Amino acid sequence: MITTQYLAKREPRQTYGEHLEAVYSAWCQIAEQHAGVIQRVCDNTGVKVDRLLMSSLLTVVFHDIGKMTVAFQEMMLAGDGELTRARRKNFRHEYASFPFVAAAAVLLQRVAGPLLPDTPRACWEGLVVLGHHKPLESELTSFEREMAFAEPLVWVEKGPDCALEVARSLFSRRGWELPVIPIERCKEKAAGKDVRQILMQSLPNNGAESRALFAVMKSLLMVPDWWASSSPNPAAVVVKSRAVVPAMLMRASIKAEIEVAGKSFEGLRPFQEQCSASSDHVIAIAPTGSGKTEASVLWACKQIDTGKVTKLLYLLPTMVTANAIHRRLSRLFSKHQIDVGLSHSLADLSREDGEEGEGDTGEYRQSVLFEKHCFPPITVATVDQLLSALMHGGRWPLKTWAAMDAAIVLDEIHAYDPYTLALITQMVGESAKAGSRFFMMSATLPTVVVKALKEALGETAPVGEIRDSQLLVSARNCFTVYDKLIENDIEEIIKQVRAGRRVLVVVNTVGKCQELAEILRGAKPICYHSKFILRDRTDKEEDIQGLGPRLVVATQVVEVSLDIDYDVLFTECAPPDAVAQRAGRVNRRRRPIPGEVRIYRPSKGSERIYFDDVVSERIGTCTLLDRSWQAFIDRQGLVTERDLTEMVEGVYRGLDPKEHPAFNAACSAVRDVQARLGGVLDRALDEQRLLTRLESYYQVSVIPFEFREEVLSLRPRERRRYEVKMPWWYVKRCREDIEGITFCRMKYDTRLGARFEKEESLAVF
Repeated sequence: MITTQYLAKREPRQTYGEHLEAVYSAWCQIAEQHAGVIQRVCDNTGVKVDRLLMSSLLTVVFHDIGKMTVAFQEMMLAGDGELTRARRKNFRHEYASFPFVAAAAVLLQRVAGPLLPDTPRACWEGLVVLGHHKPLESELTSFEREMAFAEPLVWVEKGPDCALEVARSLFSRRGWELPVIPIERCKEKAAGKDVRQILMQSLPNNGAESRALFAVMKSLLMVPDWWASSSPNPAAVVVKSRAVVPAMLMRASIKAEIEVAGKSFEGLRPFQEQCSASSDHVIAIAPTGSGKTEASVLWACKQIDTGKVTKLLYLLPTMVTANAIHRRLSRLFSKHQIDVGLSHSLADLSREDGEEGEGDTGEYRQSVLFEKHCFPPITVATVDQLLSALMHGGRWPLKTWAAMDAAIVLDEIHAYDPYTLALITQMVGESAKAGSRFFMMSATLPTVVVKALKEALGETAPVGEIRDSQLLVSARNCFTVYDKLIENDIEEIIKQVRAGRRVLVVVNTVGKCQELAEILRGAKPICYHSKFILRDRTDKEEDIQGLGPRLVVATQVVEVSLDIDYDVLFTECAPPDAVAQRAGRVNRRRRPIPGEVRIYRPSKGSERIYFDDVVSERIGTCTLLDRSWQAFIDRQGLVTERDLTEMVEGVYRGLDPKEHPAFNAACSAVRDVQARLGGVLDRALDEQRLLTRLESYYQVSVIPFEFREEVLSLRPRERRRYEVKMPWWYVKRCREDIEGITFCRMKYDTRLGARFEKEESLAVF
């Protein structure tokens, strides 16, 4: 094969030269836009910026030279009917590129010195190229076929020479000279077996400290490569990775948003003004309905305006709350022509931890890959996205890079158990050291948690603790405790509904939620919990936040970020910080007549949700719920926000999360995985069960069996709308794999959601 138009991409179609030009253009833009975080990370690791950029550009100019094989070019030129066969014959281009970039890196060290003085034999440039599509772990399982290749690779005539000319040209534009590599020797080594040896000697001794630098270096290849690959015009790639919305314009947008909702805007509240003026990290404590979301956005705009960071990451505890905030921020930022990304995982079957395909369209890269990895200048996500990156899951360097240059809002920070809180403090500490700014907020937050968060932030920047003192003395609801189970007061619930009141019923388990919704069927409740497929859950959220049903029966998923307003709450007892969130959905607008909060005994299964530690859970005691129950008995009637704060302090007094066994276990897990992977490798696929949440039982995403006909006709991405999480022990017994898709036999309907086939097992939800 002899051609002067070597191809690098099928769709959009790009020649090798066009693609390298586009990647280089994107690389220059990104290096400039994120110069601040690059400088900070280099300062922290003792590496000069120019030296890092030199190695980074080396990965750019050599990352695709392996596409100059005959097999790859035939795959690019294959017709649709021949494409599958051509892909089977292909040799992974990043493996073929490795010898070229490794040789150049060694020669570059002789001129510019080692990138990592304490690991002089490290070849990070080669690792970056080798892992820029597929997971890179110590056994190189992503390249088993290439490692077993027995014959020399066949190269396109003059192809590597052409690629080298392009590389020299790009290097010279930065005023640098590209090392002269032994091209024939590199071609011979392209199917070699010594890659793993080079990989292992490239692992630094201080992996945890080096991972930020590696994340920058790998992102400086992957992000430009994706931008170039998604651009319909590679000659004019424009990277939009910075959010630019002056704070004054955002104030106007907030005013307009409030007025569209039919409310009057009387200016920002003192609490909001104080938050928006802060240049520091902020821990904000304010009641529900006080405007914390708007305060955090204004704070983030200031951090971006003043050049401290380039984007906003808004992190929440659940997919439901992430969806809700995504809708709110989309309305706010759409006025400024800024798209808001959404990143959370609905599936264990997704492509999150695999490779992006050569045939992926630019549209797919923009709409899926970019959002998943927090590329947009505004991204709403579950906190798990950054926590999994902390433990090297998925494409962890990209999310780590995104976090290091972001104003990060951690909403509902009270909602995490000690295990997840430990991971959050680890993530906060690492990201803040690289320059992230943090705004952490909740309606109630124990002093011991505030202390742990401040310690995590260290001395990276001052930390302001801002409380809404104006609303702390107000009482919007009257609390009453009833010494019985909630199902023993069904008649009272029905009575309140018939009286025309808007009634919210919140219980601690999905099983109890489904049970009560069935008992109250005649009152036409909306049953709302986590065991619905995405389509049905979205419909329910829209119904609840629209005109609103008279009766909602829900679990704790209503506790966070849903802007709803009810007259009376029937709730099972839970810790006071959780009940405060539930009560925040009653009389949210603070009408003169108080709302009513009725608290009942927690039902069986609550101890699986709320417990002091793993030991007390095993022996069946539940001292946290016992103390919470007593706290509500002792303080009934009109309860102020300050009262709730004092109750939280009392219930959690003496429970330092840093002394909790789960907290220490999480910290150890992070240290172990980062050290074992040298701060640079990816977790092996069979290790993906490292948890970001402490679970009583492991759950996986599956598709209810009844949807099999619909799902089998859909594209992989669309199938995710039919997934629901179920316990692994149940899935093992009731699964059925069809065409690589895991279906599960269960009872499912749009009214009650997913249920086990045997009703007596519902309590485990």
